[in-house]
Amino acid sequence: MINDGLYVPGATFNGQLLNRGRVLLGGVEADVPGVARSQYTATTHTGSLTQTSDGMLQLGADFNTQQFDAIHASGDVHLDGELTVLSRALLSRRELAIVTSDSGTPTGTLTPLDTLLFDYATRNAGNATRLFVARANFNAEDMQLRGNQKRVAGHLQEGWDAGGSPALATFYATLDTIARAGAATYQQRMSDLSPGVTLVPGAQSQLAMGRFTRAMMSCPTWTDTNAPYKEQSCVWGDVSRRSTNQDGYSTVSGYSYDTVTYQFGGQREIAPHWFLGGSVAYQTAQVRGDDSRVKGDGDAGYAGLVLKREDGPRTYSAALSAGYGSFDMDRSLSIPNYEERARSHPDVVTVGTRLRAARTFTNGKLYVKPFVDLTGQYARVPGYQESGDALSLDVQSSEQFVLGLEPAFEVGARMELPKGIVLRPFAYAGLLLSSVDGWTTQASLDGAPNGSGTFQTTMPMDSVVRRVGLGLQMLSGKGASMRVQYDGEFSSSAKSHAGSLKLAVPF
Repeated sequence: MINDGLYVPGATFNGQLLNRGRVLLGGVEADVPGVARSQYTATTHTGSLTQTSDGMLQLGADFNTQQFDAIHASGDVHLDGELTVLSRALLSRRELAIVTSDSGTPTGTLTPLDTLLFDYATRNAGNATRLFVARANFNAEDMQLRGNQKRVAGHLQEGWDAGGSPALATFYATLDTIARAGAATYQQRMSDLSPGVTLVPGAQSQLAMGRFTRAMMSCPTWTDTNAPYKEQSCVWGDVSRRSTNQDGYSTVSGYSYDTVTYQFGGQREIAPHWFLGGSVAYQTAQVRGDDSRVKGDGDAGYAGLVLKREDGPRTYSAALSAGYGSFDMDRSLSIPNYEERARSHPDVVTVGTRLRAARTFTNGKLYVKPFVDLTGQYARVPGYQESGDALSLDVQSSEQFVLGLEPAFEVGARMELPKGIVLRPFAYAGLLLSSVDGWTTQASLDGAPNGSGTFQTTMPMDSVVRRVGLGLQMLSGKGASMRVQYDGEFSSSAKSHAGSLKLAVPF
């Protein structure tokens, strides 16, 4: 038989075959993509088999289970031309005897067609032509990976070079198929393997701690035109709702982070011009990735102490606080043959300090209050394991210490109403300058082999944030007050809006 067209052999072939066209092994599934293969076919060939340089042989293979389409010939075998491999699973350091001969070692040079990610090779040894994967490159130039995507690819590469993982064998072949769909699709799948927005609870915890300690800094009164704007002994409660939106950056999706916080506290004058106070808070949070890959919910609690010293128009304050949060995160995976979702339960532990120096200038009707805060905050996310399969992540513990400087000023006025009621409209503006610009963690795929290490993922954060706010406080003649306030935070890639209501009662 001389084949110049397309030939799909069955279980047996009797005679001499000269192939100058295409021979597709695999029977009824000869042209089924490798990742979709359900069976393989072995062809017994009685006679000689020759393929010229114009010919092409195609077969399916599973390097994990070592199942594959094959030919066993009784006569001489000479193979030139091309070989196309449709792989269901791929592993390094494994060879498949795709063609065997009873007449000795096959001859010729059969050249496998490489894919975007994998290079195949053959060698003639013993009575067989053997197929193996010579090289893998998960960071192929055509895929144009960046940032976290490149780090995930590097992790896969280390695992492959260490011998590969049977748990990921199907995934390797799936990636090969995905790469053929184009660079954009491949980039998305690399992003799917990164923790991505699941790092938000850790990144946002330091900002949340800063807002908690900031709320303890003042319980002001201004009921007497002859007395300056000053601190008082009081108890207070505050409820606020905040909506934060972070833009995407490089290979990291943008996200929204919405919180509702209930904070209660008080302070007492323990000695002339000395105030000792404390506060507790409960917060609910909701995280949503802009690419719909990640969503999550969580709860956090905070507690802190503050000590203040009034020295005429000057006030010095020092606060110490701690917090703990627990989150339920859901990460979507769009990779065939693997579970669609990976779930995790990260915890966040935070400790914060704040030192403030403030100076109030007033003429009895108007005031200006410049102040500066120095902050130090530590946050830690203990290691955790996602639920799922080989593509779930083993995330290592991560921690960060951040120094911050917050210069700001506040302006306000006193407006007297009947029955001794005083209104205090006010506004402020300031900066938050931070010593860090991202939250970084290390993770590895659960199915990765020993020796593949970890890969780094970074969630960007802005180190310069502009803060603005305005509000209105209403004070009764006895010093009780109600305050409504808007707070905004703006940076190059994020914006945050919050509204709050605070009640305070002196004692």
